[in-house]
Amino acid sequence: MKLPLIKYKLFRRRKNFDPIILFKAKNDLTYKEFVSILENKGAMSPGEHYFKKVKEHFEKTLKSEKDQVKPEVKEKKEKVLDEKTQVKQRRKRKVKNEKEDIHEEVSPERALSDWSY
Repeated sequence: MKLPLIKYKLFRRRKNFDPIILFKAKNDLTYKEFVSILENKGAMSPGEHYFKKVKEHFEKTLKSEKDQVKPEVKEKKEKVLDEKTQVKQRRKRKVKNEKEDIHEEVSPERALSDWSY
């Protein structure tokens, strides 16, 4: 028993399907092959008109990519790696001094005697 096929628009949204990827994989893709691929994936065919529009768009982009001259990439001198190799320094954790501990252990009588009115 075959599962029912879902609409092409819904299939594209759910699976992030891009038909141009199929054309990149196989330049001479026919409509029958396109339909069979979609049926294997569980989607209905969008129609022959849609297939022709996508194929024309793919051919235009392919021609424009070939026509564009790739600019030469100038080699940049790499900066000295000293900046990257330096390790960031962390601050040391503050340690309680013994003097601070002594102040905390002052007797209550002494603490009252320090108060002046």
